[in-house]
Amino acid sequence: MVVIVRVCVGNSSLSTFSPNPFVRIQQSNMEENGDAAFLAEVRALLGDYEAPLIQEEGHGTATDGDALLLDSHRLLAETEALLSSFSAPSVAPVSVQEPEASQSTAQATSPQNTVKGSPQPVQTLDERRRAARNAQAAKRRVKYRQRLKDEWQLLRQQESELSMELSNLQKAQAQAKALRGSSLALPVWRTIAVLQREKRREVETQQEGLRAAVASQAMVLQHMKGLLHQILSVDQPERLKPCENHAVRMERHETALFEDFLQELEPLYAQTDEVFDACGLEREPSASLFFMPIYRKHQGTAYFESKDTMQIPFDFPRTCSAVSKLMLNDPIGCQHFDGAKNSKNTEAMKFRAKYRWDSGEVAHMTIYTAMKIYQEADRLVYVWRALTEGQGVFAGMHANETGWFVVRPSTVADENVAGNGANGGVSTLLESYSRFVPMHLGKSSNCKGAVDRFAELMMRSGAEEAAELTRTLRNLLIRDNGAVSAATAP
Repeated sequence: MVVIVRVCVGNSSLSTFSPNPFVRIQQSNMEENGDAAFLAEVRALLGDYEAPLIQEEGHGTATDGDALLLDSHRLLAETEALLSSFSAPSVAPVSVQEPEASQSTAQATSPQNTVKGSPQPVQTLDERRRAARNAQAAKRRVKYRQRLKDEWQLLRQQESELSMELSNLQKAQAQAKALRGSSLALPVWRTIAVLQREKRREVETQQEGLRAAVASQAMVLQHMKGLLHQILSVDQPERLKPCENHAVRMERHETALFEDFLQELEPLYAQTDEVFDACGLEREPSASLFFMPIYRKHQGTAYFESKDTMQIPFDFPRTCSAVSKLMLNDPIGCQHFDGAKNSKNTEAMKFRAKYRWDSGEVAHMTIYTAMKIYQEADRLVYVWRALTEGQGVFAGMHANETGWFVVRPSTVADENVAGNGANGGVSTLLESYSRFVPMHLGKSSNCKGAVDRFAELMMRSGAEEAAELTRTLRNLLIRDNGAVSAATAP
């Protein structure tokens, strides 16, 4: 930035030309001497500021605008003070219209009137013209400096505005880049969230299948099936004979499963009345047990439930004894859980079962079951928990079941028994309720089809077990009682 020195020349610096030659000569001499000294001082002053100005031009980018403006004002003030101090003595201007004033001025400035010891400098015409040109040049420099100052301020303002605009553009670009990055990461996030949600649902289904209070009549009937095959003979049924306990150590997950089942039996027993009141046994008691599961869905979980009532023309104690033989009989090849030995009237075992389809195909299953008997004054309650695992083509399929079986005296006398006179016209009611949840734990391309086929397997095997249970129970009661009315036969 070039610093321009403003030079102001007052009226005392430029003399007014007078038409009187004598006066003009005196004025010229005085002006020449004064202006010569003044110009010498100005040149010295400009020489002192020349080097800093050149240096400022080389380093203009590092010069502060406000400091430069302050230095310019200070320099201008010093220049004006210097001009005032070196100005020639005031000479009254001589006008053409006033010769008397010019003459008096000439007399006042004549050598006779000059104070001794104070010679006045006299300027030539060229020097005065040079001084006038210098004064005009100083004014132009001041104007030029003002223009540079205005341009400098404008450039500073534009620089500030452009800096702000650049900052806004950089922020917008950063935001756009972040938005693009987030938009690219969003599909990946959604995919991960969907996978985690599916995994969570699968785990919840598995947990619900293992711990939910859901029973399956088919599981209990499958357990009874091993007994019913040997109870067809009135003589000692083969299936009622105690089987050997296989001292085979169970796996850790099997032990944990039985421990969970045993812990759930007490809460299930406490829910007995609530369950039977809620299920609403609307059918009239029949002479046989029927396993007719109905498809239900609760809170997104599909399950099957079965409920039935059977009336037997035998008294309550004899019926309880026969039912206990069936329910607590050990299937062939069963493995007992040692943790249930310390609990009274409790059984926990693992055994294998199979079912033959109409096409001749055989389906194999592994059953884990835990049962406990609760003897009350006027009824006998059986509560069980079971889990069926499919084998072979049904690998990965499971059925989680919960069931209640209640034996109690009937409050209504059986008309057939009363007419026959057997047992004094008393009878016993057998009420059953169970529900099971078929599910698939694992990966399969046709999961729904496999679950449906496995559910059909459970229903068919359960229906056969219910029919066989009825026949076996009747055979036991016939053997113990020795007579039964023909009307009770199916």
